[in-house]
Amino acid sequence: MQGATMSTSRKGLLVALFLVVTATVPLRGDVVLATESVVGLPITGSMDLLLDEPLGQIYVSSGSENNSVLVLGLDGSLIDTITGVAGAALMDLSPDGDVLWVAAPDSDEVLGYSTTTFTQVHRISMDPGHCPLSVVDLGGTLVVTGGCGKHDHPRIVDVATETVTASTGATVSNGMALHHGSWGDGVLLATMGSSPFIVYELDTGAVTPEVVEISRGPGSNLRNIVAHPDGDRVVTASGSPYVHPEYDLPGFTPSTEYQTTAYPIAAAWSADGTVFAGGSWAPADDDIHVFKDGDPVSFWTWNLTGWGLVDRGLALNSDGTVVFALTGEYNRFLHIIDVGTTLPGPPPEPGNLYGTIGHDFVEYNGGRAPEGHIDVYDAATNDYIGTWDAWADGTYQVDDLDPGVYELVFWNGQGDVLYDFFPELYREQPVLRDDLATPVVVGEGESVGVNGHLR
Repeated sequence: MQGATMSTSRKGLLVALFLVVTATVPLRGDVVLATESVVGLPITGSMDLLLDEPLGQIYVSSGSENNSVLVLGLDGSLIDTITGVAGAALMDLSPDGDVLWVAAPDSDEVLGYSTTTFTQVHRISMDPGHCPLSVVDLGGTLVVTGGCGKHDHPRIVDVATETVTASTGATVSNGMALHHGSWGDGVLLATMGSSPFIVYELDTGAVTPEVVEISRGPGSNLRNIVAHPDGDRVVTASGSPYVHPEYDLPGFTPSTEYQTTAYPIAAAWSADGTVFAGGSWAPADDDIHVFKDGDPVSFWTWNLTGWGLVDRGLALNSDGTVVFALTGEYNRFLHIIDVGTTLPGPPPEPGNLYGTIGHDFVEYNGGRAPEGHIDVYDAATNDYIGTWDAWADGTYQVDDLDPGVYELVFWNGQGDVLYDFFPELYREQPVLRDDLATPVVVGEGESVGVNGHLR
């Protein structure tokens, strides 16, 4: 499907832009009317996109390009701009949703802002040169990782006293910190941009909090890592491989591979955990793939034609029916894509047909049909479905059929002769498919035995 396009250059454009595109998008057999709105943002760079659905707000940190954080409505409208955030990098919300935390690498600080007044409520200094890249709030305790390509110990911060303590163990370079409440005091740290990417674990509740390496992932140039709301697994987005792999916790064990395309740079879960979205920088393919939890094949895709998704520029609303995507080369644009009010359930389990084809001349090939082919047609529409081989012993198998009613035709390439066959029945009439074929019903996940007889 096509997203919105512009024929004029976007370089230098800082005025608001609002476009609406409507398209019919197939959802694994269903059809839903999807709409896309595109809003121009007054920033020329970005580091992070964070959705705060309970308050109806979206936060976009602009990096060193603009040193600010935009506060947007869910329709992309500008609510406020938080200025003076030096290097505005990765963000997190406090567990109660009252504080927006922003890492400020260019001033070696972590800043906290009220999510209702947008005034600064915390200003915590790190060691000179720590260059904070990411921050997570465990509920009164922050974990802050350093950036700027330096290897350093993550810092642990007591919010009440603003006391900063360095962890022990491994040092981390450009670490993205990740936490979910079900992990207790545990935090994952993944190295942004490294090849292969490295994942560490930090238990802030330990007497001596120590950073321990737990995995060197198969991916390169890591751009994003997100946790399932249950906290039992994470999904990564890295330049390669060209999928979004999922890893079970603890142990960081590979599980589902969500099939996307080159080059993965963003990922997001819906808050209810039922929908996952993988985003790629994909000039020649669909940029966004949306999946039901655990299903490696997307049920919906979207092409941000000409816009270009940016790192960590993806979010989903609570039930996965709305996608928020951040794009742009010289300026940033927010895409709000409604994928439809009703998402499809899991695709039906396919069925199959199998059997043996015989004929009346037992002296020829033991009464078995010669090697040939089976054509399958939809009995209701007469549409051709596909062709499968029939083997020399007269047996055949037709796999991966959707539930439905089908007609079958056997042919062996001897001239233009087609033979109809059907279960246990035949008519002593000239062989004509439309007259003779008996419909065969295939149910969901059903394996149906059909023995045919040629005349």
